[in-house]
Amino acid sequence: MREGATLVVIGIAFGMAGAFALSRVLESMLVGVGALDVATFVAGPCLLAAVAMAACWLPARKATRIAPALALRVE
Repeated sequence: MREGATLVVIGIAFGMAGAFALSRVLESMLVGVGALDVATFVAGPCLLAAVAMAACWLPARKATRIAPALALRVE
């Protein structure tokens, strides 16, 4: 989970930096949304983070249910 969360945070940081840098271009493409619309800049990353963390959690949960001796034997 930690590795996945790290990648999610890095991705959101770069994405937010890019979005802030290109906010004027985004404003011309999106109707009714300001260049620095707070709701958009909060809701988008929160939704993406929730989906990404769910995608990390499901395999991690499955991996924790396997006995360590069995996992080592398979390797």
